[in-house]
Amino acid sequence: MNTSDKLLVAMQNEATKIAEDRLNRPLAKGLKEKICLPRWSYMGLEMIIDTVRTIEIDDLERYLSELDK
Repeated sequence: MNTSDKLLVAMQNEATKIAEDRLNRPLAKGLKEKICLPRWSYMGLEMIIDTVRTIEIDDLERYLSELDK
C-alpha cells in the first residue's frame, strides 16, 4: 500500500472512530462503507471528519447515510 493509500485509510478510520465515539456505539456496516467509498479525496474526507466531529448527534447517522447521494 502506498503512502497516499495509507493516509486515505487513516482518514477513513478517523472519521469512523469519531462517529462511533460520539454515538457511543459501533456504526452499522453500511454507514462505514459510505465513509470508505473510493470517491472521497483528502479534502472530502477532511470535510467528513469535520462534520462528524461537529454535527448534532441526532443528525449524525442521517448525514452518514446520505454521503453517497
